[in-house]
Amino acid sequence: MEEEAAAAAEAAAAAAQPRAPPPPPPLEWWDARLLLARAGPPAAPNLNAAKLTDLVEHPVPLPPAHVPPPLPAQPLRLTDAERKKLRTRRRAAREAERQTLVRQGLLAPPPPKVRLSNLARVLGADGAADPTAVEAEVRKQMAERAAAHEDRNAASALTPAERRAKKAAKLAAAGGTAAAGGTVGVAVYGIAGPALAASNKLKFKVRANAGELHLAGAAVATPSGAAVVVEGGAGALRKFKRLMTTRIDWASPDGVPAAAGGGGAGDPPEGWAPSRCVCAWEGAVSDPAFAPAPTATAAPPGGGAPRPFSLAVFAGPASARASLAAAGVGHYFDLATAAAGGAAAAVPGVV
Repeated sequence: MEEEAAAAAEAAAAAAQPRAPPPPPPLEWWDARLLLARAGPPAAPNLNAAKLTDLVEHPVPLPPAHVPPPLPAQPLRLTDAERKKLRTRRRAAREAERQTLVRQGLLAPPPPKVRLSNLARVLGADGAADPTAVEAEVRKQMAERAAAHEDRNAASALTPAERRAKKAAKLAAAGGTAAAGGTVGVAVYGIAGPALAASNKLKFKVRANAGELHLAGAAVATPSGAAVVVEGGAGALRKFKRLMTTRIDWASPDGVPAAAGGGGAGDPPEGWAPSRCVCAWEGAVSDPAFAPAPTATAAPPGGGAPRPFSLAVFAGPASARASLAAAGVGHYFDLATAAAGGAAAAVPGVV
């Protein structure tokens, strides 16, 4: 027994001692191509002198696959005070150039700007000869200047088509899109309850706002819940999130909060019950799952959503998930369902 105990103690002591690292190999793989005979020792007679140069070989750096591409260069944004200074300097430069042309005789001097407040100072004795006619002339000049000002504003105003294009470009550029070489933002919302499937008002609000914000995606609704998936720029997704989580009261039949006068517009629709919406996931993907948006000028003349956002009602969760799985985003339905399941506990009457 004592011998077995001593042997066990020696084995334990040997195992507790740190193991020595293995000896280095006699020849590394990166040095093997410099030898004439790879089986021989790396001595001077065995070196291939034709392979030895005075150049240093650097491996080509490859970007890792998990690092997102860099953001595009952002334009320089000026503060309000800096913009006012630039505008003042531009106007001062234009006025100085005009005064120079007037002094050189290349431009006729502008007539004096007569107003009722400076009538006596500008006209002097000429204004005292016939005050009534002078006042009428001054009022006529003031009306002409006001009309010219309104005409300049109307000429520089954007047309309705240009305003729509400007708004669409602003929404598309807010955060980068896949068309611009970056990533496209994605947001997934889960709704616990049958409100979206039963209320036409809620369907219209979700569909119309997604179209106005130029978001692509799909919404699938069932009697037990709903999932909404949207893709687009960061600014548009931020506005849509406020719609889904703040502006729409999912406990009201018309979606309007009680503080804003909602909740009393007629009887609830058939099958409606209080619901709740939560944001299940927000992120960015390199390849959008839904069709890209057409340009703002390609919007239909009668209005409507220029982006391909669809909303459909299904009889059960299986068919709703299959609809999203056809676009390759069936897992988004699982995320929305899991998030809505946690939110259902806070809504009375929702199981």
